[in-house]
Amino acid sequence: ASIYFKKVAQFHRKIPREFYLNAKLKTLLYDSLENTDKEIQIKKMIDNYENEDFLDKIYYNYSMLLFSRGSTQKGKKYLNKAIRKNSNDNDLLYRGYNKIAKMYFEDSKYVIAGKYLDSTLKNLDVRSKQFWEIQRQKKGLNQIIKLENDITLYDSLIKISFYDSKKLDDILSQIDVNETKERQEKLKQNNKNRPDNISRTSTRKSNFYFYDDKLVELGKNSFEILWGKRTRESYWRNSSSVSVQQEISEEEEIKLVEPKEISNSLRNTELFSAIPVTNSQRDSINNLRAQSYLRLGELYLVKYKDYELAKSRLNKLVGQKVNQQILAEAKYLLFKIFKQVDEQRAQELKKEVIEDYPETKFAKILKSSNNLVLEEDVLKEKLDSLQLLFEEQKFEEVINGIENQLSFIDNKEMSFDWELLKAASVGRLEGILKYNEMLKELIAKYPNSNRKKEIQKINSEINKKWKTQKSESISGKYSLIFPLEKREFEETVLDSISSIVGGSNRVSMDVYDYDIKLIVIKDFENIEKANYLRRAIERSIDLLKLKNNFVVLSSQYKNMLIYKTLDLYKEN
Repeated sequence: ASIYFKKVAQFHRKIPREFYLNAKLKTLLYDSLENTDKEIQIKKMIDNYENEDFLDKIYYNYSMLLFSRGSTQKGKKYLNKAIRKNSNDNDLLYRGYNKIAKMYFEDSKYVIAGKYLDSTLKNLDVRSKQFWEIQRQKKGLNQIIKLENDITLYDSLIKISFYDSKKLDDILSQIDVNETKERQEKLKQNNKNRPDNISRTSTRKSNFYFYDDKLVELGKNSFEILWGKRTRESYWRNSSSVSVQQEISEEEEIKLVEPKEISNSLRNTELFSAIPVTNSQRDSINNLRAQSYLRLGELYLVKYKDYELAKSRLNKLVGQKVNQQILAEAKYLLFKIFKQVDEQRAQELKKEVIEDYPETKFAKILKSSNNLVLEEDVLKEKLDSLQLLFEEQKFEEVINGIENQLSFIDNKEMSFDWELLKAASVGRLEGILKYNEMLKELIAKYPNSNRKKEIQKINSEINKKWKTQKSESISGKYSLIFPLEKREFEETVLDSISSIVGGSNRVSMDVYDYDIKLIVIKDFENIEKANYLRRAIERSIDLLKLKNNFVVLSSQYKNMLIYKTLDLYKEN
């Protein structure tokens, strides 16, 4: 590559300047010259006025040379210079922004890294592989960026909540002024970017005066000098048309001014309402801030293994007046950090958690014989076995198994999966409204879970489709239902029914709730056939003779399981 770059550079003025410079820069980077010699030559290229239009490329390549020598700060300086030259080279901008983002990420400055990743994405084709990779990196940082920004917001709200009303009004007014300036600057910039009318008309080949904007404007001015401003109407010569136009103009001016004043007033009211003024409101903000610090500490520890940042965030909670559960978890996470670096401090924290918060799951974990939690692979195996029990409708076993192990699950995502299975099991026994309540509790308990959006979607679907029973949805084939107390049910009953039915109908058992099981015989074309088989079963099986059985459509049976309305059918 170096040989070919040298050959291209030798053409010098025989080729476009951009090609020559690219070849020259690559030659220097790949050459075996001393770094100081390379730096001297690049600086000469920077000082050469002929290269002014290509300084972005020179700065970029110079920064790469500096990075390779270990001059990080100087390299960052020239990389920023390359970016600020308003380069049209999207590839250069993508590489520059991405390089700086990586540097900030390595320095654990995740919020700044996220901003540079946003700039990187703007210079990539959305269909490219690089865009997908950078977007995935940015998504990984979104939680941290949100939490850091939330903490900054909460700190600011607490700080300004102690200001007097005059100082608050001054601050809010300044915010309005700044926002107005920003809007005006954006409007000016947009107007600058619009193509000029003259340039649009210059390409027109027709000589007809109507298509010449200059002549049209001249005609309008001549008309106004002679007749004044007139409305576009049949009797425009009438002098009254002048005053009408003036009235309209005045009304328009008034209409343009008033909304601006109202919007500023509303904006101030909106901002003022966000500031806590009572002790209870401040306590609420403090609690939100404490939760954000806790989640941040956990993310830095678990996801990024950044012990220093995790420690600094969690230490913000120690000694503060916050929720005991939050404080217990913060000290437990600090115990895990110090377990790696300071055994004595780790033991002190362990003792504090066990003695000060004995009822929390963290105290139980530390008091257990294994000292710490179950391994992730073991948890996944246990969850799979519980999932099999769920499919076998052994819901109570699933609930008990989860409750027994949940205290020893340290991984938040795994804990979320276990509690989600518990919610599904309780929902199958108590109905969809209870399931919906438990999903809401999960969203509140695990606000940063990767599966939060999935659960919110399920919750939304329940509210949309299943919140109230739809009596009009009646369809399907008929089913014959025999409710039995759980203690009465025997597997042999299903075998006896199957021998009577033969292969014409499906026979199954469904768990209705904690106390009742349902024997279901499906696929009847009409009620008469179902009743005929019911009589045959009652004659043959003593256990089912006096039982309150009934026939329903398959859609009604589905709704009965979802909304737990068995009593309505038993009465009928």
